[in-house]
Amino acid sequence: GIEVVPHAVEEAGLERSVLKTYVNGGCYFDGAQEREVLARYTGDPGGKADGRPMVVAGSLGFGRWVLTGAHLEYEPALLTRTVHHDRLRPELLETDRDRRSFMAFLLARALGGDR
Repeated sequence: GIEVVPHAVEEAGLERSVLKTYVNGGCYFDGAQEREVLARYTGDPGGKADGRPMVVAGSLGFGRWVLTGAHLEYEPALLTRTVHHDRLRPELLETDRDRRSFMAFLLARALGGDR
């Protein structure tokens, strides 16, 4: 279901090491190599994703890739006004500045930053 799920961020140099992100079911990436993992689920309400990779990145040939199991692109202030979103919005706003910085970090990495 749609929830706010905390996740630990690695390597991004953010103020917080744990962000809160909008997740709708969310997938995780079992089998990812440790060097590819940029964020892990923590405090998953269902418990099945705790500690598992949520954001992974790498390169293949001359290309780069980033995969995420959560909706890092969702702006809390722009979510539709529904009872459910209104309940989630305050929690998402707590770490929104770092969410934006993490997105910028991921885009920079995908567009030519560190491999």
